[in-house]
Amino acid sequence: MLYVAVTRACRRLHLFAELARTDEDDPAPCPPSGETLLGRLWPVAVRQIDTGDLDLPKKSRQSADVRHIEMLSVPLRRLPADWRPPVFPEPCGTSSRQPAPVGDEAIEFEWASTWTKHVGSVVHRWLQQIAEEGVEYWNADRVAALEPDLRRVLRRAGVGRQQEQMAVCRALDALRDTLADTRGRWLLATHDQAQNELPITTIDADSAAFCNHIIDRTFVGEDGLRWIVDYKTGVHEGGNIETFLRSEEERYRPQLARYRDAFLRLEDRPVRTALYFPLLQVFHVVECDDDLQ
Repeated sequence: MLYVAVTRACRRLHLFAELARTDEDDPAPCPPSGETLLGRLWPVAVRQIDTGDLDLPKKSRQSADVRHIEMLSVPLRRLPADWRPPVFPEPCGTSSRQPAPVGDEAIEFEWASTWTKHVGSVVHRWLQQIAEEGVEYWNADRVAALEPDLRRVLRRAGVGRQQEQMAVCRALDALRDTLADTRGRWLLATHDQAQNELPITTIDADSAAFCNHIIDRTFVGEDGLRWIVDYKTGVHEGGNIETFLRSEEERYRPQLARYRDAFLRLEDRPVRTALYFPLLQVFHVVECDDDLQ
């Protein structure tokens, strides 16, 4: 314990001790008991003590045996002779946790390279930060000031030097574009029952397996609708954007339907689901009514 205590100091170590002396005419302190931490340090510590300015009290003549007897005089509290431990309740049963069906993580990044996956995680984190602080406190200048932090986080996540600058620029663009988008600012604004990165667990009806999900953003709008929104930080290059959005809608509809079904079991209100693409500034509503069970 002494070793741990004195070797964890970063710059300075301050040791405090209560010292005494046997003779009032002798300024030297009385050696402490060998059972104390100071006693173990005493061969070295005694050479560091300046006794000239010390006003040490006279050592008590009370022996260790007397102190020990006083400690034993404290009344002991005992349990009654007929005391028995409480009976544990019957187990409520167990459910085997089977591997979940195709998870959200596999759907999300089956097409993406490693560095784009890390960009998505970083953007999710900062969109959560913006929503929790208040979108009104954020602008393009404040996003630009995040560049060193984003670079450091992406490096720690494992983004290589060849992709680092591209990853940083994409993360900055995603945050900047969201704040410049009217729909994006509405999405991150203050709403009733708003939650970010909300973890939920559902049970698959067919396999009885537990499925863990993370909902990026959910809230109740002024019209009483519960919105469930998933952020998608991918980019669309070439081709028809409507075709791209329909493809993404088909890809993520089962996932959003699971989110929707979970909330329908928790509350009695209409639920809408959507995908938001920060880099496209597109808020795409996904209809899941066909999957309603």
